[in-house]
Amino acid sequence: MKLPNTRDLSPSVPVFLGFDIGSVSLNSVVLNTDLTVVENHYDFVHGRPFHVLSERLKHLLNAYPADCIRGIALTGTGGKLASGLIPNSSSSKRIRFRDIRGLPILK
Repeated sequence: MKLPNTRDLSPSVPVFLGFDIGSVSLNSVVLNTDLTVVENHYDFVHGRPFHVLSERLKHLLNAYPADCIRGIALTGTGGKLASGLIPNSSSSKRIRFRDIRGLPILK
């Protein structure tokens, strides 16, 4: 899977990552604190939604410094299962949000 290039931001600009994990596709979005879309991605999952999520997340974590990522929101048919992979949950029925600061993956 080839991932498109992401837009570089200053390390001091906080962003939020959102993922809609479905059986056919993964929709990803990066938002700034004004909730303006900085970038978005549509990836076909080809029966491997968590592999594609992992690849997209790695790509975004390489593009955005760890200390500028303020959280991740997960939704869709795979959102609940994926939210179990990220500790420190605070979730609602439809959207799961994770404060990811301090996770080992970001260090």
